[in-house]
This record gives sequence, structure tokens and C-alpha cells, in this order.
Amino acid sequence: VARANIAASDTTIIGTDSAALAGSGHVISGNDNVVVGGETASISGGNFNFVGGGSGINVDHGTFSTSIGGRNNDIFSGDFSVIGGGLSNLISGIASDSHVDKVAIVGGELNKVISAPYSFIGAGNRNLISGTNAIYSSIVGGGDNKIKESQFSTILGGDNNTIEFANHSVSAGNYSKVKSGHAGAFVFSDSRTSLYESTGGNTLNLRFQSGLFLDTDSGI
Repeated sequence: VARANIAASDTTIIGTDSAALAGSGHVISGNDNVVVGGETASISGGNFNFVGGGSGINVDHGTFSTSIGGRNNDIFSGDFSVIGGGLSNLISGIASDSHVDKVAIVGGELNKVISAPYSFIGAGNRNLISGTNAIYSSIVGGGDNKIKESQFSTILGGDNNTIEFANHSVSAGNYSKVKSGHAGAFVFSDSRTSLYESTGGNTLNLRFQSGLFLDTDSGI
């Protein structure tokens, strides 16, 4: 213990100005790190990291990284990263590209951000943002949604929506897919079973079971 080990059990702290306030089995290596409660959490490398509870949370090689609650969450090679709860969430880098920085997962379950800087998942379940070119992309809730190698792209909830290799694109509803190379495409569908795909770049595709209604005072 370098500086502080307060009311904790089985905790090892190697660093400066670190503290473990409760819980068990914590390990901190680095400086200015804090563990508040939780169980078997670990911070290794970097500084200014924080774990606010939960179980089995790891922050590895991360600077300014945070895990608040949740369980079995991981941040690996991720600077400025945040996990705000949920279960089995992951922010991760890979061996050849470990700069997964400035990303966030807020709640949800089994969500993953892999090697995608500046990306965001706002809850939901089994959502994935991946690829070093998937920067500034976001998934807002929903389940089984995926953004791959697409910049400035967004999935607005729903289920089984996909954007891959298509920048500045949006998909929403269910089974809506922006195909590879269709940058700027918007695809919205309420389908529960069949895939509805974009037809080209900078296009708007709409499909709804009960029809499409447009109400405007200025004409189309």
C-alpha cells in the first residue's frame, strides 16, 4: 500500500494518493486511483481512474477511465472511457490498435465498443460499435444493433439494425440496414422479420406496414 487503504479487505495499492474504501480483492496499480465498494475490481496502469462499485470490473492501461456500478465490466486500452452501469459491458482495444479513447457505454447489457474512438452506446442490449473508422458514431438503446467502420453514423433504437462502411448514415426501427458504400443513407422500417436495405447513397428509404402519411403545409 503506497498511500491509502481505508476500510477494505485484501486490497493492494501500488501508486500515489490511491484509496479503496470498501469491498474486497481490489488491486490498483498507478496513481490517483480510487475504488469505492464493489468486489474484485482492478485498475492497472494510467492515472485518475475510478471504480464506483459493481463486481469484477477491470480498467487496464486506461487514463481518466470510469466504471460506475454494473458487473463484470471491462475497459481495456481506453483513455477517457466511461461505463455507467449495466452488465458485462466492454470498451476494448486490440493488440495492434490500442487507442480506444473518448468512448462511453451508459447502462444496458452485453454492449461492446471495440476499437472505435469517440463512440457512444446509450443502453440497450447486445449492441456493438466496432472498427477504427467507426468514430463519432452512436447507438441509442435497442438490441442487436451494429455499427461497423462508419463515421458520424447513428442507430436510433429498435432491433437488428445495421450500418457498415457507410458514413453519415442513420437507421431506425427494426431490421433496417445501410449497405456498404451507401454513405448518407437513411433507412427506417417497422419490419419484425425481413431485412430492409438502403438503395444507394444519400437516399431515404421508408417502409411501414400500415402505410406512410405525410402532413405538411408547404408542399413536397
